[in-house]
Amino acid sequence: MFARLATRRTVLLTVAVVLGVAVMLNLAAWQWDRHVARRGFNAALTARLDEPAVPLADLLVLDPADAEWRTAIAVGDYVDGADLRVVNRSQDGRAGTNAVSLLRLEDGSLIYVVRGFLPLDLEPAAAPEGRVEVTGRVRTSDQRRRGEVSDPASGTLTEVQRLDLGRLAQQVPGELAAVSLDLVASSPADDPRLATVALPGTDLGPHLSYVVQWIMFSIAAVAGWVLVLRRELRRTPRRDD
Repeated sequence: MFARLATRRTVLLTVAVVLGVAVMLNLAAWQWDRHVARRGFNAALTARLDEPAVPLADLLVLDPADAEWRTAIAVGDYVDGADLRVVNRSQDGRAGTNAVSLLRLEDGSLIYVVRGFLPLDLEPAAAPEGRVEVTGRVRTSDQRRRGEVSDPASGTLTEVQRLDLGRLAQQVPGELAAVSLDLVASSPADDPRLATVALPGTDLGPHLSYVVQWIMFSIAAVAGWVLVLRRELRRTPRRDD
């Protein structure tokens, strides 16, 4: 029987099926890993958002990744002339920018505060003057992803694509924290037109359905391969015939 199936066509088909199934199962494993990572992220996000607000200093001693999404309270005053706008943002179906100001803390160190989202047709008011107390969610430095626009590597930036804190540390008058804050509350109050930056969605996405999809494709490929071999057996006469 094996000799009857060892034709050029069936050998090439078998190789193609084996390679195809291997690729599809690897894609299924990759999507499963993404599903597990997303589930872990959602659990960590929910847990950290539920934790009570603590002084910012308590979180700055942690690794930024361990502090992210925790709620912190900071006291200081905003630095004049250090405002930024993060462009190409969208929220609630509207295009706009994130208004960012630099807060000098009581110990003299600096931290960027994302004061909120503003639609394109509006200009943010100046940050509150004098001593302020802000409550915000800790965020890590943004990283450029493949295909995204880069910010200039030198010079003083007033509009940026992302809050790359390593890059922005070049232009601040002091030591910059390794994290930023997404403002939740301010005393005195900030510009009421600024919307709090939205939290990431907690849906699990389509990754699990993709796992099932790739496995089904693999089964279909193997089933098709078996049917072709059976047809070849029927078409190829036995040698003793």
